[in-house]
Amino acid sequence: MIRAMSWSLVIVGLVSGATFSQTPQQWQQQLQRLRQQGQQPNIQWENAQLSGLIKGMQGGLVQVAAEGGEQWIVQVEARPQDIVFQGAADPSFVKPGMLVEFKAKVNKKGQAADPVTSLTVITVREGRGVGVIPEGGLSKGEAELFTENKPEEKKTPRKVTEDATYLVAGQVTKLSRTGEMTINCAGTTIKADLDKEAKVAIDVNHLQYAQIGDKVEIRARYPMGQKAAGQGLASQIAVTGSKPLGEPKKRLLPGKGDDEPKEEDKKAEPKTE
Repeated sequence: MIRAMSWSLVIVGLVSGATFSQTPQQWQQQLQRLRQQGQQPNIQWENAQLSGLIKGMQGGLVQVAAEGGEQWIVQVEARPQDIVFQGAADPSFVKPGMLVEFKAKVNKKGQAADPVTSLTVITVREGRGVGVIPEGGLSKGEAELFTENKPEEKKTPRKVTEDATYLVAGQVTKLSRTGEMTINCAGTTIKADLDKEAKVAIDVNHLQYAQIGDKVEIRARYPMGQKAAGQGLASQIAVTGSKPLGEPKKRLLPGKGDDEPKEEDKKAEPKTE
């Protein structure tokens, strides 16, 4: 989830110490005027390349503390293919409904042979879809590995490679507390165990997971001669997560199991003479 700062307060600059006295509603109104200007052919625009840290977010508004000390408020109007968020996450971050991608040895029943130790949360876009693809591409026999034979086709036995390595990409439909995943890969069901120490990466084309403090690269435009205003429209944005998403599960230290009496229980125990 996006951790947004309180936008009911005045936006305070972190790098330069400058204070923005306008409310988010006033920023929205000004940026709306920018969009209207963008539709007018007589308005000339200049481009800006911004690098810095995210200071706040609300809807499509992003406040950026640029490396040069400038403070910017930009309205993200980029197309999905021009939005990138990449980062890392704890295995507990993976939830049913997410699209994931990983490599695994899969048998002909659709079961991964080993726990998944490396997984990426993705979104479908050009060059990245869902399915079960063997490493090296599809061969004639492997193309039918996860498809059911029709009655008239059973006369010809097909050759399959047991425990071959596949690129698995699909939607998590079930995920147990122990990490047992069921993944729907465009109609093909794959089952695999997510290792509790798995490395989880994020590579999506939306900003749903962006947080304050993340690094950001933006290509924006602003009306010519008005750079000092620090307001623009972002046509490209790339965010890199500053810390892993999700909360790691608590791990008990040796000798601190659940069977050890708690302090409150010890106090409640009657004293013996």
